[in-house]
Amino acid sequence: MGRFYRMPHLRAVEASMIRNSKDLNEPNELYSYLDVKKELVTGFSILFSRFEYALKRGGYCQKCLAAKPDWDKFAQDHSELFDTQNKSKLITSTQYILKNPPKRQVQKNGKLDWRSVKNNTTQLGLILRLVRTVRNNLFHGGKFPSGPINDPARNTNLLESCITILRECLCLNEGIQRCFWERSR
Repeated sequence: MGRFYRMPHLRAVEASMIRNSKDLNEPNELYSYLDVKKELVTGFSILFSRFEYALKRGGYCQKCLAAKPDWDKFAQDHSELFDTQNKSKLITSTQYILKNPPKRQVQKNGKLDWRSVKNNTTQLGLILRLVRTVRNNLFHGGKFPSGPINDPARNTNLLESCITILRECLCLNEGIQRCFWERSR
């Protein structure tokens, strides 16, 4: 319990709330704050992280010191292969994320605000940026403009759409597929 006091970015009130919170003793209880099924969050998290791993191992790594996946290059290279025709689930997923895009949380004049995700690339590039925005909002807590939104179906639909899109993208490149499924030795 005392370790929270050593965290300088927490105020005393926040530290007290954390120390007294039963939810931190039961990690599964924390899922209730997301209003999304635990299995969906976990499945998306694993799929996303494995996909990023596969991108880097498969040669889609940005040219910088940090090992960052190059999503935009992957989108450029595969935009013509990303075909939604005759794939009703993929059509539904891409239409949903494009019509209900997550926004990017920013800071404006010292306050949290929201901005639309810009598209300066292919349609697949935009779709993958939206998938990454869903991931960032999920992991960094930026889902609510001015407080929790009572629309858990939106979160579920966004996560399910992202899973469908990432699975389709995985099928576009055999090398990425191999990297995705490889196990450590």
